[in-house]
Parts: sequence; structure tokens; C-alpha cells
Amino acid sequence: MASAAHAAKQGRSLTLRSKLYVLLLVATVPLVALAIAFGAFLVQQRRETARQEATGRMLAMVTAVDTAVAGSEAALRALAGSARLAGGDLKAFHEESRRFLTTQPQLTNISLASVEGENLAEAVWPFGTRARVYTDLATFYTAAKEGITTYGNVAIGPAIGVAAVRVRVPVVNNGAVRYVISAPHRLEWFESMLREQQPPTDWMVALLDSNKQFIARVPPSTPSSSSVHAALQGVSAGSFNAGTLDGQAIYATSVISARTGWTLAVAIPQRVIDGPAWRVLIVLLTCGTVALVITVIVALKLAGRVTADYRRAS
Repeated sequence: MASAAHAAKQGRSLTLRSKLYVLLLVATVPLVALAIAFGAFLVQQRRETARQEATGRMLAMVTAVDTAVAGSEAALRALAGSARLAGGDLKAFHEESRRFLTTQPQLTNISLASVEGENLAEAVWPFGTRARVYTDLATFYTAAKEGITTYGNVAIGPAIGVAAVRVRVPVVNNGAVRYVISAPHRLEWFESMLREQQPPTDWMVALLDSNKQFIARVPPSTPSSSSVHAALQGVSAGSFNAGTLDGQAIYATSVISARTGWTLAVAIPQRVIDGPAWRVLIVLLTCGTVALVITVIVALKLAGRVTADYRRAS
């Protein structure tokens, strides 16, 4: 009988201890779950904040580039309205274009051609010296046939021998296109515009032509344009996609200029965005774990005391 009573007491003691453990779990598990949920929320909020910041900065940079290009185009349109050119005096226009070139530091040359593609004058060469080969012909013929300004891709022209992007301005007389003025723009001019926007030092900012070749990039020592192109696959305007850039985990986003058709892309290392939020989550989980351990120790001592008191009372 005594042993049966003792066993019953032991059973009730174990049941009481088990209930204390269950109560402990019920109290602590929601706290741990809340910490994890809060950490995930912080990560998501951090990403959204970074996306908004990147989008805002990209729009500012695109606007800066478009405004500068529009100013350069306006100057070229004024040159295209030259009375000497309208009168067919190509030699006089050549001298005018040489003077014009000295006032436009963003330009490396002024080239004049017929709508058939015949080279008529190069500002950087003496009059009568003509190039045999044109570059980026698609934008040239679009300007010649449709009478609209076009914005080219990065190419090395025969007259200047360095990479540039060309703005093609049609010269229209009596409703018909008679000539096309091509003005290669210095790539470093675009890079200076991006730098003036002061993007964060851990960002990679790139301006790419329609062939996804670099017009400008900040910082200049960034991965190849092919790797940037691969990283931007599937990235739509305003989106913030995870990817890799030469093995580095990044978030990438881009926007296309409505004026030029060029793409401005931003790549941000994932560690820059997610790192602070994950560190907060780790701190929360560490604190939760410490609190859980302390609670378990206290609960064990409390359970021991309660059990001992129960035994004595019984």
C-alpha cells in the first residue's frame, strides 16, 4: 500500500512538472516566433526602402542625362539650321562646324553626310578629307529616312579613333532631309554626370546603350557589360531583383530613358541591404535564446521546489 501511494505521489509530481514545462513552452515559443517574424519584417522593409531609394536616384540620374543630352541636341539643331548649309556652301559650313566644336566640350567631332551616307565633311579634318567608313549605320539611316534625331551605340569612328556615342540630327530643307549631322559625344562626359549625382560608394551604376555596352559606369572598374547584361535579365523598370554579378550576390534594378532608349542600371550588394536587418534578427534570436535558457533554469528550480513542497504536504 505504501509503495502504491508513493508511486501515485511520484506520478502526480511528474504530471505537475510536465504541466510546468508545457506552460513554459506555451509562453516562450510565441516570443521566439514573434522575434523571427519581426526580423523577417525588418528585412523586407529594408529591401523596400532600398528599392525606393534606388528608384528615386535612378530617375534623378536619368533626368540629368536626358537634360544634358537635350541641351547638346538643341545646340546641334541650331547648327543644322545654318544658312551656309541651307545654301549648299559646305566649305563655309565646315569652318562653322569647327568653330562650333570649340564651344562644345562634350563633343569630339562634327560630321556631315548626305542622306545616301556619303561623307561630306569632318570638323577634325581639313575640308575635303573624307572618311571611308561610317559606324553605327542603323541610327544614321533612321535619321536620314525618318527625319528624326537618333541616339547611337558605343562605337569607334574613323575620324576620332576613340569610343563615343553619336547623336544624329537631320538637316531638313523644304520638308526633305538633305544631310545628317553626326556628333560623337565623349563617354567621360556621361561618367561625370553620374558622379555628380553622388551615388553611394557601394553601388554600381551603369549607363548602357541599346546593345548593352557601357556608355559610362561608376565606379569605372566594374564587371564586364556582358555580366551586367546577364544580371539584368528579367529586371523590369521599378523592380528589385536578386541576382549575381561576377559571383557577388546583388539586388539590381534599371530604367530605360524615353528620350535616348539607353538603360540606366543600379546594382547593390545584398549584404549592404540585408546585412543590418539580419544582424538585428540575430540579436533578437540571441536575446530570445538567452531568455529561454534563463526561463528554463528558473522553471526547473521552481518545479523542483513545488514538487518538494507537494511531497511534504502529502
